[in-house]
Amino acid sequence: MEFQFQQRFQTGSARFDVDLRDLEVVQTESGSWLYASTGRNGGLSLYRLEGGSAAPQLLQRHWHENPSLGTGQITCGEIGGEMQLLSQLSGSGALLCHEIGTEGQLARQEQHSLAAEAATGLTVRAIDSGQNAGHSLVYGLQADGQIAGWRLDETGQSLGAVGRTGGDVAYQVSGPAGATEPLRFSADGGLLFALDDLGQGVRSYRINTQTGALQAADSFGTVEGLPVAGPSALQSFQAYGASWLLLSAAGTGSLSLLRVGADGGLSFADQVNDTLATRFGGLSALEVVQVADHVLVLAAGSDDGLSLLRLLPSGQLLHVTSLPHAAGLGLENVTALDWALLGDQLEIYVSSASTGGISRFRLDLSNLGLVRQVDQGSHEGGAGADLLQGERGAVTLNGGAGDDILVTSGAGSQLTGGAGADRFVVGAAPGQVTLRDFRPGTDELDLSLIPGLYSPAQLQVETLADGLRLSFGEVQILVQRAGGGALSLSDLWPQGRFETADRISLAETPDQDIEYGGGGADQLGGGTGADRMQGLGGNDVLLGRGGNDELLGGDGNDTLRGGWGVDSLEGELGDDMVLGGGGNDRLQGGAGRDDVQGHKGDDTLWGGLDDDKLKGNAGVDLLYGGAGNDDLRGGTGADRLWGEAGANLQIGQAGADSLFGGGANDTLKGGADADWAWGYDGDDTFRGGRGRDHLFGGNGNDTLSGDIGGDWLSGGAGADSFVFGRKHGRDVITDFTPGADRIDLRAMGVAHDDFSDLEIHQQAGGVVVITGNGEILLQGLELGAVTADDFLF
Repeated sequence: MEFQFQQRFQTGSARFDVDLRDLEVVQTESGSWLYASTGRNGGLSLYRLEGGSAAPQLLQRHWHENPSLGTGQITCGEIGGEMQLLSQLSGSGALLCHEIGTEGQLARQEQHSLAAEAATGLTVRAIDSGQNAGHSLVYGLQADGQIAGWRLDETGQSLGAVGRTGGDVAYQVSGPAGATEPLRFSADGGLLFALDDLGQGVRSYRINTQTGALQAADSFGTVEGLPVAGPSALQSFQAYGASWLLLSAAGTGSLSLLRVGADGGLSFADQVNDTLATRFGGLSALEVVQVADHVLVLAAGSDDGLSLLRLLPSGQLLHVTSLPHAAGLGLENVTALDWALLGDQLEIYVSSASTGGISRFRLDLSNLGLVRQVDQGSHEGGAGADLLQGERGAVTLNGGAGDDILVTSGAGSQLTGGAGADRFVVGAAPGQVTLRDFRPGTDELDLSLIPGLYSPAQLQVETLADGLRLSFGEVQILVQRAGGGALSLSDLWPQGRFETADRISLAETPDQDIEYGGGGADQLGGGTGADRMQGLGGNDVLLGRGGNDELLGGDGNDTLRGGWGVDSLEGELGDDMVLGGGGNDRLQGGAGRDDVQGHKGDDTLWGGLDDDKLKGNAGVDLLYGGAGNDDLRGGTGADRLWGEAGANLQIGQAGADSLFGGGANDTLKGGADADWAWGYDGDDTFRGGRGRDHLFGGNGNDTLSGDIGGDWLSGGAGADSFVFGRKHGRDVITDFTPGADRIDLRAMGVAHDDFSDLEIHQQAGGVVVITGNGEILLQGLELGAVTADDFLF
């Protein structure tokens, strides 16, 4: 099952083709349509989807009637008994929608007034809608992170705001502005899920069947041990007799699968992380497709590509294939995707932040076969592409014809692929599993279900006359070559690596002996094993040395230093110094003004309470400031920095870094390479540094300077200033608003000191300002829209 590129299509107008933020497919008995939405200064476009070789047909373009409110996020819902395309709330507390006609056409924008006391003056970042007791329910995520909801009658008029049960904290989800799907209903409409930047995870709420009131049900995130950062999208669905929630996280490049109980309870099922072989790093777009018993997952983001995964009946995610970006595919920095099932073909539509228009891809599902999960015995597939899974016991699976997936975690199992390109998936079976007909170059061996196995170099190999035997711990896999003959590792993995995602386990840490300090200034040192030390009171020094250690500082101004293992260090109370070592460490400051530093590994750093200093140093690091005014510096790798609460200073330094501000007035500086930075709320200051940077201001009156190189700048809401110096390059401003935003050329020197000195002309995509040192493209504007009042000299 591979992605097939079909074509790229667009309206032909930059205002509708550039800065696409969301795609929404609507399928009814009358046909299938695709709606595309831009950010500010653009609008909505509508295409008819025919399938086959026919390109989507442009039917309609509709300007945003209030460009300053163009968030880009859209969703389809039923309001007042009619299908509507919902966008957001206006500043006066009205829900903005377009009625969808029988042929998909959009009527003029309508406004449904909501309860004034609940909505006036609030900005809603995202919305979702559903039906309950004959009324429409609309829930929004406000700019302050609070979830609000309203009931609408059959005419679309508000019946008032819905109630909330419990304290306000349970409904404060920190407003993840970069998320594409922050709110989701459960498949049966009885639950609402919300991304939670504050808890780095997700929250669930029960919906009262009569009133629509929300009651906090559960939360799951880093506190529960879920290793995610930057939650970005949600999908809720039912499959294999259970309810599921799929959570993507841009910061960790991860997909986390949670089981959902009938009461909204959340529990961990599985997590996979992006690798060199996959293309879902920096996740921003996520969709789940269900065809008969098959569950497919589409994922994309800033990793320049598109990935396909499948859900196994056991509740585990399996990476199937990834398509990397190439010239003309439009898969750079994906902003949105959606899909339509047209006959037996899955059509996939993708938009990119780096190029205008929409890309169309296809998956051929015409040969999908059976899905079966068995515990024992012998089982055969059919003529199609089957998914057969033996869960625990010894099973005999024969795929037959078709490109089959055969899965087992039971010792003594025997798998035969048969005709077709088959995938053998072997889990952690404590014994031998036999693959009876492996064909190099056609079949695949997938060991991604085995915990702790990340490379073929970890396997012990015994070459045999009819194949080979692989060993990893108690797991043994006898691979017999179809037709006979020996096999080598290069026959199984020609690239010398696994072409799969990494799997994360939340298994409990085994109990360890704990070495405690006293009430004074203690020095505790570990050995070569896995040590656990706790300093308690006093200004303590804790040294991990060898092994995977856990160090807890306790009260006092402590110094904690890891070693060469994968260590977990937490300063706890006091002004602590927390220093990682050679492994991929987890470093937490806790309460107090802490100094937290990684070292050579791919480390994760948390500042905690108060004003902290965090530095990643070498490796690809994740830094979280927490509460307080923090100082975060990445280091030499491609780091990700989250300022979170407080007015923070974030500096990426070397490497292609990603910087995420918070709700206060942050300062974000890229560094030497091509960096990405998001300010979110507050009056933020951006400096891109060298390289082709992408800077997004968000809410507030922001100041953006790309510095050296051709940069991509988006101010967002508010009166923003775009600053250019003598070496600014060929830059792009995606959302310049004349009369509100300003272009600051005061750092250019004496070459231009008046508006008449500038050369300004129209080109495809907008207005170009020639400064003498570079160019500034103002996307989506017409010549004459920019005046001298828009510049500072």
